[in-house]
Amino acid sequence: GCTLVFGPDNLAAIQPPPVPANAALPWPAGAAPGSPQPALQQELESILAADNAAGYKTRALLVVHQGRIAGEAYAPGIHRDTSLLGWSMGKSVTAIMLGRLEQLGLVDIADRSLFDPWARDERARINLQHLLQMTSGLAFQEDYVPGSDSTRMLFLSADASQVALEKPLAQVPGDHFYYSSGTTNLLARLVFNRVGNSPQAMQDFFHRELALPLALEHTFLEPDATGVPVGSSYAYASARDWARFGQLMVADGVMNGRRLLSAGWVHRAVQPNGSENEPRYGYQFWLNGGGAALRWPSLPAGAYAMLGNRKQVVIMLPQQQAVIVRLGWSSGAYPVDANFARILKVL
Repeated sequence: GCTLVFGPDNLAAIQPPPVPANAALPWPAGAAPGSPQPALQQELESILAADNAAGYKTRALLVVHQGRIAGEAYAPGIHRDTSLLGWSMGKSVTAIMLGRLEQLGLVDIADRSLFDPWARDERARINLQHLLQMTSGLAFQEDYVPGSDSTRMLFLSADASQVALEKPLAQVPGDHFYYSSGTTNLLARLVFNRVGNSPQAMQDFFHRELALPLALEHTFLEPDATGVPVGSSYAYASARDWARFGQLMVADGVMNGRRLLSAGWVHRAVQPNGSENEPRYGYQFWLNGGGAALRWPSLPAGAYAMLGNRKQVVIMLPQQQAVIVRLGWSSGAYPVDANFARILKVL
């Protein structure tokens, strides 16, 4: 990763903590090779080859079943240690950080004391759940064109979350769903504030509370120049590490023998929101069910996913105890529904 710097920055003194080697332990606790299911491994290799023959540029496909890697396939030049940009899948990682803060007693889902500038106006009505479910009502413009809020946030602001922080209300909080990367960066700013309000404290929190217990090997959250992670867009991880985040959710917040998310948090995180226009979105996770139609008709209604630009996908299938990871660089549509249904059929 890298950071766009506009004048002075707060990053020079950050000391990255060492990551212990767990090569001898099986995934998810370590990096030892898995024991792929032959039929599934063959199917993944077939899908990856067909994807790339069709120009989808799939880089990695990985399946976890019953807590173990059941198969993984990679394009040439990509391997199990390659960190790949998840784009908006970082939104789900940001939500997981908030879930960890709840377990530690540092946030509450109904909390309205979020940011000091909001205490003096109608934005004091926004609570943490509104932000997590993208129903804050803030007038943020998610259009990637020159001069839009999202473009200024990612490329022209040393403080990415400040763009959304300054926005007024456009809707009643809770009433209307609007997909907003600015909202996620407010969540990242909230994490930063609650764990010590410094770049080093943020780095230490993520390392101590998530990277170590999840046994993440190749994950990096890129910060802005203030040291706050750009949670909306800039999380890098290997396919195996993306799968670890998915497995944490499927396992109801428990990983490697340790509870990291409060009991019940995962259940709440994947409930439909209360908006009138798009309920199929939870705590920064896209839901298959909960609306008038399934988002992926061939997949179980209980499926939910992290999604990112260029068709990054980590889909969680709790009833099947499965996680499917797809990383790539597709410029157009990608057959998530058809391909993942093929994988499930083999499982």
